[in-house]
Parts: sequence; structure tokens; C-alpha cells
Amino acid sequence: MTYFEQCLAAGPWLTPKERQALYAYLLDDKRRTYQEYARLLLERNNFSNQIANGEIRYLINQNSATYEIRKFGDANYSAVIRELKLPRIKAIRIAKLIRLFAQAEVETIANFPVLDNFEHELNSINFNKYPFYDLNYYSKGKGRFLGFVKKLQMRDAETLAKLRTL
Repeated sequence: MTYFEQCLAAGPWLTPKERQALYAYLLDDKRRTYQEYARLLLERNNFSNQIANGEIRYLINQNSATYEIRKFGDANYSAVIRELKLPRIKAIRIAKLIRLFAQAEVETIANFPVLDNFEHELNSINFNKYPFYDLNYYSKGKGRFLGFVKKLQMRDAETLAKLRTL
């Protein structure tokens, strides 16, 4: 079993550093897939995909993208998890959507792991207040400049290396 498969099974037991490393791994490993997803989403204004034991539905309304998640096979999606404002320039839109897709997949893995042997208490979805693509995540909401500095200092090369090995 690869470390990525272990992450798919661990779900809510992944540490914040492991989730951040998983985000970086997904951004790198699935970049071309995410580019294709972005093109489809921009074309159709909605798109769905699956990862671990969850489904993600992306929607575009005017100049913003949102996503909702649900456990595979459930009838209803959660409320909107995140909303991302999209600029008019297509290349920047695609770059932002790529980061949104990686964030959504990490949060879906964390909430609906492959081996879902536990009941979700109160039927809730857990997610970070700030997404990994926002510099406020690294500064815990104390500003983007401080977040930039902390992001440069914060590297989990060990976990990322485990994810990249087969």
C-alpha cells in the first residue's frame, strides 16, 4: 500500500501537516487532470468528480466558483464549502481553479476516507477556515505578508517525499 493510499484511508486522522503535504502532492501530480477539469467546468458551469469515498460538485455562477461534497451514494450534497472569486483572464481563472480542485479533494478525503468505519457525529463536514492556497492559512489569519514568510519556512519534505514514492 502506497503512502497516498494510506492517506485515502486515514481521512480525518491526517494531521494538518499531512493534509498540507497531500495538497502539494495533488497540485503537482494531478495538474494536467485539474487543467482538464477547469476547462470542463468553465465550459459547462458545473462538474462533478469522485475521490476516496466522496463526491465533489463544482459550480460556477457569474464570476465565482463553489463546491459541495457528499459521501458517495448519499442523496444530498453539503452546503457550499468554499466560494472562490474568478478573474476575467482565462489563464488566471484556470490557475485558481486548479488550486480549488486540490483543496476540495483534500477536504473530501479528510471527511470521507476510503475505509469509512466511523459515523460522522452531528452529520457535520470539517474543513479549514482558510484554504491552503490562501496565505492567511500559514499566518493563522494574521495577514498575507506574514503568511508568505511562514509558508517559505514551512516545508514538510518528508511527508511529500513519502507521497511521491511508489
